Amino acid sequence: MTELMTEGRIRLGAEIQRRRKQLGLTQEELAQRMDVSRQSVTKWETGQSAPDLDRLVQLGEVLKISLDELLKGPSDNADDNWNENEGEHAARDSAEEPCLHADPAPVCRESAFPSSLSFFLRLTGGLLLFVGLAGLLALWVFSVLFPVQIPGGNGSLHTGLEGYLMAHGYEPLFRAALGSVCCGALCLLTASAGARSLAARAFGRLRG
Repeated sequence: MTELMTEGRIRLGAEIQRRRKQLGLTQEELAQRMDVSRQSVTKWETGQSAPDLDRLVQLGEVLKISLDELLKGPSDNADDNWNENEGEHAARDSAEEPCLHADPAPVCRESAFPSSLSFFLRLTGGLLLFVGLAGLLALWVFSVLFPVQIPGGNGSLHTGLEGYLMAHGYEPLFRAALGSVCCGALCLLTASAGARSLAARAFGRLRG
């Protein structure tokens, strides 16, 4: 009995994988349409687990296949009878509806936030952060090596980094380095996965 159940899960998983690839869907895309994790889809396709009855019905609708064919596998001429127009239609639906999720706020895939832009933000952010930190460190080191004392208006003395900046007029340079650090950190934050998700949600709301 256990062997039969295992064989059934493997056959079901193979059919899910076959139909998913036939429709041009990735595991992540199928998981989004089924409102499950990608790991769940992987376990289905490898026969480690099987979807419950409600999920099977939903799978049939998403994969555009009958439950009988999903459970028993395709007939010998199933691939020949598959309509290419249907495949094109499914691919078009996938492209036109990239925001299928149980969350009422559409979650667009990273097509709204291309990987090339993410790479550019990471590169730019890293450079800005490095240059800014290097500038701040250099100013601090020079203030330690060449200490100065600047008398203030109320009789106080400005020493350390503050006095060094005031004595040499390096306040604009200090602000520029600090701004570079802030901009770099902002670029890296924007390129992070969480920020991309927020940007995708905002983009989806604008489209909606």
